[in-house]
Amino acid sequence: MNRTALTILPAFALSCLLMALVASPTAWAHDFNPEQKDATKYTKEANAAVHKKLDFADKTLVKEADRGLIAPLPNGGNIPPYTGITEMQFMQGKEAPPEANPSLWRHAGYVNRGGLYEVVKDKVYQVRGNDLSNLTIIETKNGVVFWDIEYSPLSFRQSWELYKKHRGDRPVKGVIISHSHLDHYGGFKGLIETGAISAADIASQKIPIYVPKGFTEAAIAENVIYGNIMGRRAVYQYGFLLSKDKKGFLTGALGPMVVSKDNSFPTHVTEVGKTGQVINIDGVNFEFFMAPETEAPVEMFIRIPEWKVASLAEDVNKLQHNIYSMRGATIRNAAVWGKFLHEVSVKWADTEVIFGPHTWPAWGNKRVMSYIKSQRDLYKSIADQTTRLANYGYRPRDIVKNMDISDNILDKWENRDYYGDYDNNIIATYVYNLGWFDANPISLGRHTDADSGQRYIEAFGADTIIEKALGYYEKGDYAFAAELLDKIVAYTGDNEKANYLLADCYEQMGYQEESSLTRNWYLTAALELRAGSERAEDRRRGRERCAQLSQRLRTGRVIRDCYDRQPWVVRCVEQADVARAGNRQRSGQDKQQRQVCSVSIAAG
Repeated sequence: MNRTALTILPAFALSCLLMALVASPTAWAHDFNPEQKDATKYTKEANAAVHKKLDFADKTLVKEADRGLIAPLPNGGNIPPYTGITEMQFMQGKEAPPEANPSLWRHAGYVNRGGLYEVVKDKVYQVRGNDLSNLTIIETKNGVVFWDIEYSPLSFRQSWELYKKHRGDRPVKGVIISHSHLDHYGGFKGLIETGAISAADIASQKIPIYVPKGFTEAAIAENVIYGNIMGRRAVYQYGFLLSKDKKGFLTGALGPMVVSKDNSFPTHVTEVGKTGQVINIDGVNFEFFMAPETEAPVEMFIRIPEWKVASLAEDVNKLQHNIYSMRGATIRNAAVWGKFLHEVSVKWADTEVIFGPHTWPAWGNKRVMSYIKSQRDLYKSIADQTTRLANYGYRPRDIVKNMDISDNILDKWENRDYYGDYDNNIIATYVYNLGWFDANPISLGRHTDADSGQRYIEAFGADTIIEKALGYYEKGDYAFAAELLDKIVAYTGDNEKANYLLADCYEQMGYQEESSLTRNWYLTAALELRAGSERAEDRRRGRERCAQLSQRLRTGRVIRDCYDRQPWVVRCVEQADVARAGNRQRSGQDKQQRQVCSVSIAAG
């Protein structure tokens, strides 16, 4: 045997292996382009499995959603130029396409329609389907009481006019706001603009506005102090930039969509702070149940004992809600949420009708109690099972993978995660109780995403990372492919292939999502990556423009309108900032007016 051959062959094989590892691929089969893609075979299979698993023959929810319709929304619910509700009707009567999770598609068909509805004859009415929130009108002895007042004065006006057309112009005797989120009080200015209540009556509190204790502080903390970043993240969460079609925005889940215009804040309010407190408004007794630290920092339920009707605010909906809102918000306490729902199911066990500021009511004591207890079991199970697995030593994502909640809970239509995201809710529950640290020391010493990305590129090469990511993409593992590509994109936004392939990954992940909000995050990120890659020169000019603006700000020049119409290029926002104590000590000023210029560049 030739000993030289024995030596050369392994050396040659090793050389080939090394060349394969480090060589830059010259061509890929994938079509790297900025176009939207159809669902892949893996996405089709994933969505078909959802259809097979759930009971699509159950029509309980659609019957409830359509019950009591008196009149359709005027102009189809459209409020030009701010909303196009009729654009949201494309799924009505159609089977889900491969690009949509069939469960979410089904829910969108129920929630993306509306009108004036009779909930309880001559007592409770709702206008649904022209905003993310409902307007609930409770008829009293000589007038009406509003239970929440929608997101915008524009939607409130439309709803109030529709009600008056069919039920008469009745004087407003009071307003009850369930909690501290903007979509429940943002329409406040509409009360005055429509003449429903005068400014004088509000100031004198002749017409009372009842809110849960701590309302003002909670609303300001959540919507003002962090309002800037919440507003930017809301663009992703609510899909404001997405087209309304089978490959884009499907629904707001709680309602068809947000009417984001001229939101306002209630003044001269009266706080309610005690469970069991009863307040009589124009001959009708309202019993209150306080539910803080559930869906909002401050929240309350109402019941009208004589009518056996109740509303559990936003703690009970025809969907699984957020334990943590990805737009940015205080994490909610899933254990307390479940606890309060249990207590109210016992205390108000004779309730015959339940209605809410979102989705639609339920009727009949058996159905109402089943509905409340089903939602109770959902949130309590998330809390309990997260606690159990955390104590076994599982980390957050391991808990998600090993979580075992009964199908009898999760497969109920009202518990599907159309708004909240199930995995996100589990992780949030872990963080609420144990904080962000997962007990892995690597988490303490990580580089920034950009610095880590730079090192990955130095270690493996961008082309090698893309090649490996493409391999996982072609196997349907879009999550890991995205994880690899994010290393490149976090460091540089100028690698077109990485941008386009990451966009394709996010798109397929979005098509499979049952949560509308998570779908919106994925698809908006895909849109931004594609738009950013097409506009490299715009992005360069955007950086220069922002640098110029920042210099002008430093020299004290006032810039009032520097919004480039392409939000991924440059966005400059003027805001008033009340300096905190530390800032006051450093600057010697109690208040300062400053301009904030921030760049939002695709993958930059």
